[in-house]
Amino acid sequence: GEISFNEKILQRQPLNYGVIESQAALLGRHEGSEAAIDFLESRLKLNEQDKALLFMKLDWLFERSAQEQAEFCQTIIDIHPGLYDGHLRLARIKMGQHQFDEAQKCAETAYAINPYNVDVSTTLGDIYYHQENLPQAHKLYRSTLEYSVDSDGIFDRLLRCHDAYEEKQKELAYILDQLMQQTSYGNGILEYKEVARNLVKDEELLVFLEKAVEVRPDLWQSWFALFSHLSTMDLLDRALSVANQAIAKFPLLPRLYLGRANIHFVAQNLSGAESDLNEALRQNPHWETAILRLTDVLEAQKRYDEALTFLQKALKFSPTNAILHGCVADLLANNGKQDEAIAHLAQALQLDPHYDWAWDRYRGLVQSTDSPNAAKDLAKSILNDRPHSVTVWRKLVEFEDDLDQRLAYVDQALDHHPKNEDINLAKCRTLFALNKIGAVKELVHHEKWNQHPPVALLAYEAWMEAKYQRYNEAIALMEPITEQFPHYYDAWRLLSEWHKTLGNYDLAMKNVDTCVRLYPHAPQTLTMAAEVYLEAQHHDVDVSDDSIDSFLEKAVVLSPKDQYNCLTWIDFLIEKKRWNELARAKNIVHHDPDNPYYLVRELQAAARQRDRDEALELFSTVIESTDSND
Repeated sequence: GEISFNEKILQRQPLNYGVIESQAALLGRHEGSEAAIDFLESRLKLNEQDKALLFMKLDWLFERSAQEQAEFCQTIIDIHPGLYDGHLRLARIKMGQHQFDEAQKCAETAYAINPYNVDVSTTLGDIYYHQENLPQAHKLYRSTLEYSVDSDGIFDRLLRCHDAYEEKQKELAYILDQLMQQTSYGNGILEYKEVARNLVKDEELLVFLEKAVEVRPDLWQSWFALFSHLSTMDLLDRALSVANQAIAKFPLLPRLYLGRANIHFVAQNLSGAESDLNEALRQNPHWETAILRLTDVLEAQKRYDEALTFLQKALKFSPTNAILHGCVADLLANNGKQDEAIAHLAQALQLDPHYDWAWDRYRGLVQSTDSPNAAKDLAKSILNDRPHSVTVWRKLVEFEDDLDQRLAYVDQALDHHPKNEDINLAKCRTLFALNKIGAVKELVHHEKWNQHPPVALLAYEAWMEAKYQRYNEAIALMEPITEQFPHYYDAWRLLSEWHKTLGNYDLAMKNVDTCVRLYPHAPQTLTMAAEVYLEAQHHDVDVSDDSIDSFLEKAVVLSPKDQYNCLTWIDFLIEKKRWNELARAKNIVHHDPDNPYYLVRELQAAARQRDRDEALELFSTVIESTDSND
């Protein structure tokens, strides 16, 4: 195969860097990182000071301890002290160990060698940021932006230097000014679209993106940003039109095919989505994002075996890909193969402890085994090696039932990350569960926030008022949050819930409409909106059945295996006696044919349609079911 072919080339050209890099990647992918390291060490025997080979080996040390990586990086620096790369890499390793003072020295050395490299200035800025030296961090981020508007992640870094919404808007205006002054090669346009949506109205952002296409039609990124934003706004026809123009102009860019496939998928044109994804994978056969999206399309068509085979083939090529392990596990679990699914999830979490979904799926599966605490034990094990992982600390806190122990875990996590929003929110929840309301308020307004508490903590303070049924007080606290953070989804969601509880259905619908605008393709949001509309209708608010049905159908189309969303849609169709739509829904919904929750709905439908024979047959099946179903 390809490995043996590379070996023949290397016999003639033993230091062909392109082939060496390709061979290391193949060995690492198929046999693991140690095989890649052994191969690179065999090349280094030809020239122990070869800088390209030294950095290739450093890249493949990612599964070894941070200490070993740091020691090898220091070896590179000793051999090549004048290369900024070695000092930069050591700075990043030290950052990962939270040794910020040492990281600063390394990054400052790299900066002294090459002050114009954006990776160097960004990394040094990151170190200052973690040291809470925001003025210095901001200064470096600004210099990076002014040098290159296409620097990865620089927009987000600049915005996070500010707490106040008004300051963020001013910074965004400066970013836009730089974007207009400099020549962008596309990345800046894409990043601006991502960060601006949280600070400006969709319509304002759309004007900019249309202008970007007009001014820079030679950049595929301009077109992609425009049609993806149109899709986010749920303007699917316009989005598809722009995507078609983009692909006609750039027919050999797989990302454009993926973007158009996403539009087709939301519009439920599954054949169109599959065709585009196949083309994307023809151009880039091992592209993870396209592989995962094609899996979604196959599952949406109930081609589960084909989806599993497709994923297993992809995993064979990339056995260290955590996401692929997780997706294979999900299909195996849905097919009743729990043990195999658990093994894949455990491997996924070892490969990537930040894989949030895998933690929840793993815990859900192991709780029905002989090792119900396996998720908690795995989190503790990973923290022994990676004590600074926010995700793993957060999951350990979630998995701990004992409140005092949970609080102890939170405090340990805060020793590593004192201002992390997620961990501070976890502490708020734990303190509330312990009925320490005063301590929650003290944490929300702690001096460490410099009078600008994180929005999630402010929202939690309002939520506490609602838990004591002080809804008007909760609303009074939450509404200013929506003014300052108009894109904070949970604020609008909770406001809608509280207004619904108070019987203010017009306001409940208005707030849930904002949720849908923020996340028009989120199934849970769409179902929530439908439920608000339906309850308003039950209380004599003029709401059309079609608007409710539209929300529910779209939610199920986007996630046909979500039982709650599916049953909510079916219940609505039965209540409204929409029998034709119900027949169509059965072809979209994915469920086990013996699932009693669905069988009960079929029984209700048959009885309401006076189909006596089918109703009696279904009734017999339901009462004989061993599954619990009220």
